Amino acid sequence: MVAHTDDPRVLVFSHRDRPDGNGRQPGYIGFAEAEDVLASASGADRAHLNVSPEAPMLRVRRAAGRQYRRLAGRSRDLPGFMAHGRAGLGYHSDGPLKDRYDLAVFVAITVWDLPLLERMLDARRRADQVAVWFPEVWPLELADPRLALEPFSIADHVFVGVADSAPVLSDLVGRPVHYLPMAADAMRFAPASPAEPRPVDVLGIGRRLPALHDALLDWAAKAGRHYLYDTISGGEVHDVAAHRENLAATYRRSKLAITHFAKFDRPHEVGDQRENPGRLWEGLASGVIMAGMPPRPELQRRFPGAEVVIELPRDPHEAVATIDELVRQPHEDLRRHHLQLALTANDWGHRWRTVFETAGLAVPSALQTRLGHLASLAEAL
Repeated sequence: MVAHTDDPRVLVFSHRDRPDGNGRQPGYIGFAEAEDVLASASGADRAHLNVSPEAPMLRVRRAAGRQYRRLAGRSRDLPGFMAHGRAGLGYHSDGPLKDRYDLAVFVAITVWDLPLLERMLDARRRADQVAVWFPEVWPLELADPRLALEPFSIADHVFVGVADSAPVLSDLVGRPVHYLPMAADAMRFAPASPAEPRPVDVLGIGRRLPALHDALLDWAAKAGRHYLYDTISGGEVHDVAAHRENLAATYRRSKLAITHFAKFDRPHEVGDQRENPGRLWEGLASGVIMAGMPPRPELQRRFPGAEVVIELPRDPHEAVATIDELVRQPHEDLRRHHLQLALTANDWGHRWRTVFETAGLAVPSALQTRLGHLASLAEAL
């Protein structure tokens, strides 16, 4: 991409080469897709993190940083002479970095990742502003008193992907924190037409209700239906683009996707929240029908803009009967509605536009072009 001379200069801190492999875990690989969209739509340079949060030297840094902020004030980051030392800069880049950037972006995997960013002083200080996005952080996590001594001051703008966490984190750090939910690459996931064939009857990816899963297996065997589900967990994604392309193709070929609110099986982590799951955005952009235990209605109406997850009965046999009825119908209007929501407001490009606008920067010309193309696709529907 050739950037216009008045486009902001952007630096992305990438997790995909982290030694602990977390940047390539299937559950976090959507963050890498977000990074790729930003890089392609802004001409961003990348600084690849090459240190793990659990490395001994990072543990020492974290402890030293907490003690320093306890004594010098919570708004202080570690002095420059502690930035890297003999272990290196904390990152490697694809080529030489520019002397100055208008914005550096850090999409954190966890709320505890800030010492990684703090350590990259050489790269971080090249940026006039730093934006940090925590796509997944829960209010119960934020009750840990140690978080108050994490280096939040190095971020000029803070975003979170869990709605209820924004005010909690804002109170903790004493500054505005913006709700910015996840999304998907809508151009990758969207079918050419809502009427395309969908040979997979039901798609079940990720966390599941065991009783519903067993009932679906029985239904698929007796009714000759195609129920596609995970048979392994964990692992590492070696090719981000290929993984997302395959996932997108699977969604586009599915009639219905089981979609429950985020971490429904981890109440000790999320409490009574019913947050939008990451799979909702992929399903939305693919035009699949989504059914399960839905996120809060008011949250869905805020993002993605309508209630898009159909609630299933809690009894697994009644739920399968509802699913059977749903997959028998074409639902072309509902699929079109999902696609329009994704293309008009729920692509990664829409999220990055919000970040640039919050930072008071011009939206890069290629990002404007992407958003215009998405709007044209939505209008064509």
